[in-house]
Amino acid sequence: MSLPLSLRRLNNLSLRAKLLVGVTIIVGVMLLFGVYLFLRLLTINTSFVTLDEHYSRLRDVLVLEVDNKQLTGLVQTDVLKHDPKLEAQYNTKSLELDSALAKLKSASQDQQEKSALAKYEQITGKLKGTELLILSEVRGGDLVKARDLFDSNYESQQAAATQYLTNLVDNEGGVVSSSIATNHKQVEATQLWLTLTLLFLVFALALMVTFFGKDIVTAIAALNLAAAEFARGNLSARVTGNRKDEIGSLGNEFNDMATKIGESYDQLKQEKIRFLASINGLRVGFLMTFLDTRTITYNPALAEILHLTTTAPGNSTQLTLEAVQQKLTAYDLEAAIQRCQQTGQSFPHTQINYADRILNVTGAPILASDKTVLGTVILFDDITEAKIQERSKDEFFSIASHELRTPLTSIKGNSSMILDYYGEVLKDEKLREMVDDMHSSAVRLIEIVNDFLDVSRLEQGKMSFKYMPVSVEKVVEGVVYEMKSVVAERKIYLKIDRLTLDALPLVWADENRLKQVVYNLVGNAAKFTDDGGITISAELDPTKKFVKVLVTDTGRGMTHESQQLLFHKFQQASSSLLTRDTTRGTGLGLYISKMIIEMMGGEIALVKSLENKGTVFSFTVPVASSEQKVSLPIPALVTDSKTGLTSNDEG
Repeated sequence: MSLPLSLRRLNNLSLRAKLLVGVTIIVGVMLLFGVYLFLRLLTINTSFVTLDEHYSRLRDVLVLEVDNKQLTGLVQTDVLKHDPKLEAQYNTKSLELDSALAKLKSASQDQQEKSALAKYEQITGKLKGTELLILSEVRGGDLVKARDLFDSNYESQQAAATQYLTNLVDNEGGVVSSSIATNHKQVEATQLWLTLTLLFLVFALALMVTFFGKDIVTAIAALNLAAAEFARGNLSARVTGNRKDEIGSLGNEFNDMATKIGESYDQLKQEKIRFLASINGLRVGFLMTFLDTRTITYNPALAEILHLTTTAPGNSTQLTLEAVQQKLTAYDLEAAIQRCQQTGQSFPHTQINYADRILNVTGAPILASDKTVLGTVILFDDITEAKIQERSKDEFFSIASHELRTPLTSIKGNSSMILDYYGEVLKDEKLREMVDDMHSSAVRLIEIVNDFLDVSRLEQGKMSFKYMPVSVEKVVEGVVYEMKSVVAERKIYLKIDRLTLDALPLVWADENRLKQVVYNLVGNAAKFTDDGGITISAELDPTKKFVKVLVTDTGRGMTHESQQLLFHKFQQASSSLLTRDTTRGTGLGLYISKMIIEMMGGEIALVKSLENKGTVFSFTVPVASSEQKVSLPIPALVTDSKTGLTSNDEG
């Protein structure tokens, strides 16, 4: 297997596997070095054991030499002094010499050394015999003969023994010196191998660190380069290479992440294009702000509505919120945006005058999935043309109603007079039915005209209210009295709950308008009640600041969908949301009642309604108080009891 192929295969391994391979190689080589060093140490230990043995023999030979010299000295001294104590010392030392020689012989392993010791033992044997003769002559008192023996035989024999011991010492010393030199060389060789082992370990570690470090640094540098390019906006930047280790896995993860981010970025670009196309195509002004309120997005319609000069609509650097606020001097847009972002609630439709236009401004918060407020969207709708058309429509209804009232009044009056005073003339039943139909139709048309006029006055703020302390009981009784014929025709009852009405305080209201509201609620209840009847009750609310009047019927009730249409202009609570029953009125009664009650400071509401069980409506009016002020900017309107038409009480 070639080295490049092995390196390529090694490169495909993970970092952990590469590190394991490197450590395994180093540990294997270190084990070989360790075994070799162990064997070297065993050799050195054996050499030191041998050296110790030679040293012990050398020491024993030296002891033997010393003992021999001491013994010789004792013999010589005894010959000269003839001291009995010396003989005892001689005997002791002689025994020590024999013991030392025996120990040396038993410890010797070398055959040549054993032969030398045996020869030395022969020499010392002759020497000992001579010593005994000398000592015998000394004990006999013949000192002359003892000296002659000492001089003639003993000194030569002692010299021979000493020379032999010297040769043994020199021989053992040479062996010891040779062993020491050998051991020294072995120790130096071991130190060299140990040094080489340490150098190899350092070199191997450095090589492994260099190899793996360079490999890792190169891979991380490539990854860092790709990340830097990606951070600078180059979304096509990728990590190159085909590594199979952890860094390669990290690079693949980076590439996958970069691909997904690139795809998301492309989607965001497309969404931005669609978003800008959508807001630029809006006919209403669009303004979007974020939490810092400095960055805004807008469409060309906003610049056109506010007469702002920009060259790049949608570019937040071309228009600021401060510039928009400077244009809207009549409306605090910045405060509305701040409240919206703080509360997370939309701010309602607000109509403002801007130059010669009327703008409808509304806004809503931009919420994240966790309901966190991210910004605000504001719409500016130019409703000038719609307002002009609405005003034209209202004026048309007002003019048409006024123009229709005079002929209708004449028709109603004349038909009523014919029916009342010319009964003999109307003997023909068909003719009488025709006149009666004419009278009924005139009455109904007058009611419709009155509703149109009321709506026109209320919406234009031209209806005046004549406030005074009013008895709710009196108003209710008046309505009940006037509605007797209506409920009698439908065969239902209309009653008052006096237990709740008698103890009520006076309210602060326009009596005629209050009566009109009660009349509308009772009239609606009568239209939709076939069985049972209607009950009117009232109570003082817990705050004791309002009187609450309730009108309860046992009629058909309403569906949930029908209830959504209540209090809207020209809407009726019928079984169909798309059709209306023209025989049951114009659909203005509840709308007019709502506007009247709200202008008098109260509220009107549907309390409950159940299908085939009945409905409960309620309204509130404030309790009369000395603190309230009377305001009659326009003379109050009165109702003609004969014609049913409303008119100014000043004519």
